[in-house]
Amino acid sequence: MKTGFDNLFEGLRNENLYRTYALFTEKKTEWFKAFTEHFKALCTDIVNMQNSSAIQSVSYLDYTMLYTNFINQRYTAEIWLYGDDWYCDKKQQIVGEYDLSFLFIYFDELWKKLLFLRKRFVGSVSAMEIKSLVLQSLPDFYSFFISIVRFAIRDSLDKKPFIDIIKNDDFRICVGDYMANTEMVFVESKKKDAEAKAISFEKQHDFTFKDYSCLDFSGHSLTFLEFSYSHFNCSCFSNGTLEGSDLTGTNFRKAQMENCCFDDCSIYEADYSYAMLKKASFINVLGSAGFLNKKELQHVAFLPTSFRYAELTNSDFRCSDLTGADFTGAILCGADFTDAVLDGADFTDAVLDGADFTDAVLDGAIFNDGINRKN
Repeated sequence: MKTGFDNLFEGLRNENLYRTYALFTEKKTEWFKAFTEHFKALCTDIVNMQNSSAIQSVSYLDYTMLYTNFINQRYTAEIWLYGDDWYCDKKQQIVGEYDLSFLFIYFDELWKKLLFLRKRFVGSVSAMEIKSLVLQSLPDFYSFFISIVRFAIRDSLDKKPFIDIIKNDDFRICVGDYMANTEMVFVESKKKDAEAKAISFEKQHDFTFKDYSCLDFSGHSLTFLEFSYSHFNCSCFSNGTLEGSDLTGTNFRKAQMENCCFDDCSIYEADYSYAMLKKASFINVLGSAGFLNKKELQHVAFLPTSFRYAELTNSDFRCSDLTGADFTGAILCGADFTDAVLDGADFTDAVLDGADFTDAVLDGAIFNDGINRKN
């Protein structure tokens, strides 16, 4: 049974999480840019260290949260490199850290406020108990950093100096607790075979965090599968279908996906930037950004589904929920958004000749500098 202090804690935690989300929404462009610059410098340092034989080829690059640092209110992520043995690698190395204090303003405030308010409970709640409660909520706040890393590295993955890093057959970038809960934000595998992968899809169900980049899946039917946070960047999926699949956070950047079916998919935080999606079908997809329930913080997608500069001529978005989606610079000639929910969607510089927005919900949608919007 929850005590009065438990209820107080939950209310304050949710309030400060939402304030962090609001701050994230306001500052994310600035934060993404800063992390991109950091990541480029980090990759340069790693390449230089490898060239000087200071480190060997790598399998894991981890942004690691140490609870001991956070207990001392030192909000940083340490950056570790590992070989194939990951945490058991005897040659693991720290190659830097990243200051997260900008992101933990309201986490720190939550801690201080709880310490002050415990006085109301006449010694029944100790400072140690508050520390335990606050640290249990730490992953909720840290998840914003996971989104920053996931988004900010995207434009660096096919460029120097990242591509010059000497990697083992399987390489991963991870963010999370030290030797505990860790989330992969990028995976790269040198051993890939499209036909073998397609056959295995018939026997399995969960393919989260897999690397299918630069493969040809044209014509394949991969329906009702789990592909969240997998990578299909630069792959070909023309005339195929992923109907009903979970594509949360999936990377489709620069993919060739003409006439592909995504009907009934979950595409929260998915990235279709620069993809070829002529005549693609996104009927009834779910891809809204933000909290579905502000009070209880049910489902949060920190990042919008991205269609930046994608080719979406004659694509079908009927009855989709793409609240906050980013269509900046996309070509949407003849696209059908009938009955779609597009609150806060960004169509800046999009080409909209013949696009149909009949009965679409467009509260707060941005059409600044959009070209030829026609209902």
